[in-house]
Amino acid sequence: MDSFHQFTKFFRLCMRKIRRRDFFFYFSMKVFFRSAAEKIFQNLVQSQEAENHAVAGKRKVVISNQLRIIGL
Repeated sequence: MDSFHQFTKFFRLCMRKIRRRDFFFYFSMKVFFRSAAEKIFQNLVQSQEAENHAVAGKRKVVISNQLRIIGL
């Protein structure tokens, strides 16, 4: 399992537990996870760009689609 799948699994588990208890905390955690995810994947994209510009362009699209899927 790559780091993206580990991150999303952790994100979903946390959010499922938080949502039931405190909506404001749920919302702030969602914002936190969104910014953390953007930083993680921005670093991934930058490393991809150093290797191959064409691959990096595709990676950006994949990352944005994956973020949309998990609801960020």
